[in-house]
Amino acid sequence: MPFDIERNDLITEYKTEPSRMQILTESEMLLPETQSDIQRIIKDSAQAVVTDYNVSDSRVNFKGKVRLNVIYVSGNGNLYSYKNAIPFEDFMNCDDIRKDSGASIEAKIENVDVWRINERKIGAKIVSSVYAYPYKMDRKNIISQIEDNSIEALKKDEDIRNHKAYFTSTFDTHDSLSLPAGKPDAGEILEEICYITDADAKPMRSGYRVTAVIKADLTYSTDENESVAQSVHYEIPFDMTAEGEEIDENSKLKCRAYIDEVKSGIFQDSDEKNRVIDLDMKIGTVVEASKDEKISFIEDAYSVNQNCLAQKTEITLPKFIGGNKARVQIKGQPVTAQDKEDIMQVVSAEGQILDENSYVSKNTVETEGIAEIKIMYIAENDNAPMDVLVTAVPFHQEIEVLGAEENDTADVHTEIDSIYINLPGGKEAEPVINLAIDAEVFRINKKDVVEDISEAEGDLPKTSSAVIYVIQNGDTMWGIAKKYRTTIADIETVNDIEKGKDIKAGDKLLIMRKVK
Repeated sequence: MPFDIERNDLITEYKTEPSRMQILTESEMLLPETQSDIQRIIKDSAQAVVTDYNVSDSRVNFKGKVRLNVIYVSGNGNLYSYKNAIPFEDFMNCDDIRKDSGASIEAKIENVDVWRINERKIGAKIVSSVYAYPYKMDRKNIISQIEDNSIEALKKDEDIRNHKAYFTSTFDTHDSLSLPAGKPDAGEILEEICYITDADAKPMRSGYRVTAVIKADLTYSTDENESVAQSVHYEIPFDMTAEGEEIDENSKLKCRAYIDEVKSGIFQDSDEKNRVIDLDMKIGTVVEASKDEKISFIEDAYSVNQNCLAQKTEITLPKFIGGNKARVQIKGQPVTAQDKEDIMQVVSAEGQILDENSYVSKNTVETEGIAEIKIMYIAENDNAPMDVLVTAVPFHQEIEVLGAEENDTADVHTEIDSIYINLPGGKEAEPVINLAIDAEVFRINKKDVVEDISEAEGDLPKTSSAVIYVIQNGDTMWGIAKKYRTTIADIETVNDIEKGKDIKAGDKLLIMRKVK
């Protein structure tokens, strides 16, 4: 005869280990006719962006671009810049990716090599890494409730954090920025290093709000002397809203924001001086939405007075353990301008995080990597006043996350918040870097639960109606009751044990089973 049970579809979705693919972008670029010839390349910078992608089973197709900026000196000694967007397109195989669960995609620059081919042509070889972060779905039809009085059921409740959806949005921003007092008038914008810090998303009704800080480091040549550069730093608040149908006030949101495009222009102020910079940016955001849920399942079941078989299946239980944020200052060793003139003034410093690796230990997340720093400076050389130093600063940081265990998974994002350059004197420059680290820890538990109960053939095993049992290490009341085909309530009543009280090894129990 069928048993009186309730069934339920249990769906869990969680982020798995990322897949990584390196992309080599090569290009030979001819200067526009309006630009001056190249005598010497001073500095290059690049940012990689995935502009479009689609997910199918076990595969991600993606398109993107590398935004390249090159600052060079012309034959007349003046500074100029060349900007170009180099496209890339490829696909990545990933066993964990499924079309119905999706993935988020991110690109990072690993290495940039730019050289002068001739006075009109630039060569570039850029290595980028594309990361796919897949969401894996586990769907099982299990028993959630047993109403049959002939069945003893071990029912459990678990708190999980279930991934629900991710949303991508693009926002356009426009800002008119004035040069600070004391800065010379602008001639040409040579470089825009724009990045986003402190990105956060909050749920709203049927949508979300993204806040962040856009940090813009603009390098420009001056009207007074086009052979040297100046830089200016701006911090611009970002606050936008977007729709998301699966988001409500209980959603847990995690946001990543990046600069998709940036354009700048110089305009005159009311005194007809070139002191206004218009900055137009396209900001891309990826918001992951999760929810904390309580789920119920039957871990085990048996019958006191008849033979039955509890059929089991394995379910996945993603749990959020905790998170923490840290602000860390690291100091690099002084880097020396070998075979070059003394450093007079630092113009700008930019950096990126390379080779980051994170792992979890007891109550701690450890993360380590390298901050690569490029320092552009003015040297004591009238013939070649501008130059660049490159240095790598390793870091290792421990972040406390209570409850974390060695086999847990850490989701760590490290970004450079700011860079300062100390000048001890002469040819040396010492970088001081402020890092912002955001760490979260997750645990993926696997558990066998009851998916069905059926009648079993054969007679009940013969056991005595009364027995004295000595409790062993690792025993539970459930395990003892199941072994002797009685109930926990009956054991507690016979032995005058308070309901739910713990048992300990060495104690004796009188077991009275019901004889049919």
